[in-house]
Amino acid sequence: MQLDSAAGVSKPWRLRPQVSFDNSHVEEASQAEMGDMSVPDNDFGETQSQAQQQRCDSEDSERRRSAIRRHSSILLSSYITSMGSEEEEGSWQPSQTKKARLGRVLKSRQCETVIAIIILFNFVLMYLDADARAAGQKPAKWQMISTSACYWVFVVEFAIRTFVEGRQAFTSRWHQLDLCVVVSGFVEQLLQWIDFDSRRTGGIISVLRCCRLLRLVRIVRHLNHMRELTRLLEMTGSCARTLFWAFLVMGFLMTTWAILAVEVVRPVVIELAEIHNQWVDCERCQRSFSSVFEANLTLFQTIVA
Repeated sequence: MQLDSAAGVSKPWRLRPQVSFDNSHVEEASQAEMGDMSVPDNDFGETQSQAQQQRCDSEDSERRRSAIRRHSSILLSSYITSMGSEEEEGSWQPSQTKKARLGRVLKSRQCETVIAIIILFNFVLMYLDADARAAGQKPAKWQMISTSACYWVFVVEFAIRTFVEGRQAFTSRWHQLDLCVVVSGFVEQLLQWIDFDSRRTGGIISVLRCCRLLRLVRIVRHLNHMRELTRLLEMTGSCARTLFWAFLVMGFLMTTWAILAVEVVRPVVIELAEIHNQWVDCERCQRSFSSVFEANLTLFQTIVA
C-alpha cells in the first residue's frame, strides 16, 4: 500500500508491465557462434594429434640413430681390438688361414697315401740294412741316404702337425708315438755321426734301430681311409684282448699240471734214468720234469707240437 501525500489515501501498488523478450534469435546466434567455434576445436585436435605423431616419429628416429651409433661404436671398438691383437700377435703367430691350409693338406688322402708309401719304403730299407749288418757289411751309400731322407720327411711332418694343432697335438697317442720315433731317430743319427763303431754305443744304437719298427705302426694312421684294413685291425685288437686272457688261463692250468708232474712224475723219471739206464742219449728227457719251469716247457712243447 502507498499513501498519497495529497489526499492521505493509500493506493495500491502499480504493477509494472512485463516485457517478454524473444530469445529465439539469441539462441540462433549462440548456436551459430558455437558452430563457428566448433571448427577451430576440430582443427586444434587434428593439429595436436599431428604434433604428437611428429614427436613420436622424432623419438623413434632418435632411438634408431642412437642404436646405430652404439652399434657403430661397438664395431669400431671390436675392429680396433682385433687390429691391436693382430699387431701384437702378428709378429710371432701366423695367420689362421695358413694353419687351415696346412691342416687340409695333411688330412688329405693324397698326403696320407704318400706318407704311407714312404713308411713302406723305409721298411724295405730296414730289411736291407739288417741283412747287410748281419753279413758283416756296411749298407750301401744310397741306402743310408734314403734312410736319412725318410727320417727327415717324418721330422717335417711331425713339425707341421705340431704347428697346426698346437698344444693339443701332444694329447694324442699318435703324436706321442711320432715324438718317440723322431727322438729315437735323432739320437741314432747323432751317435752314428759321433762314433759309429764304438762298442759303448753299439748296444744303444741296436736298441734305437729296433725303435725304427715303431714307424710301421704309423702306417695305420695314414691308411685310415681303407675301411677293410681299419676293420681288420680293429678286430685284431679285440681278439688280442681275448687271446691275452686265454693265454693267462692256459698258463694257470699248465702250471697246475706242471706242479703235479714234478710231485708225481719226477721220481719215476729219476728212477728210470738211474736204475734202468733209460734215456742215456737224451739229456732233455732226464730233466724234463726236474722243475716246474721245465715241466711247463715239456707240457707246452707236447701240446703245441
